[in-house]
Amino acid sequence: MTDDTWGRIRDDLEKSIGKNNFVTWIAPLEFRALEDGVARFGVPTSFVGDWVNRNFGDKIIEHLARSGVEVDRLEFAVAAPKRVAPATAAAPDAAAAPARRAAAER
Repeated sequence: MTDDTWGRIRDDLEKSIGKNNFVTWIAPLEFRALEDGVARFGVPTSFVGDWVNRNFGDKIIEHLARSGVEVDRLEFAVAAPKRVAPATAAAPDAAAAPARRAAAER
């Protein structure tokens, strides 16, 4: 399944379940892979994954089938947070710059 296919399915789900449910429960899902009839998604918390599976799992599978994607089950795993370089790493150099300039002027 491609990202484009998942995008179309997301659009259909939004129409089917309503904007508020979509924004709260489906929008956070990150499609990861489709292997051996298992669609894998990244979720922000295990609670979200469990809730989506219980309340929208059948509907997601139904929409996948309508798009020609054969899925036997869904799997949700907490997505690793994206690593961001800490802002404090640049702070020591920035703080030291005025002292270096003052020393150079002497």
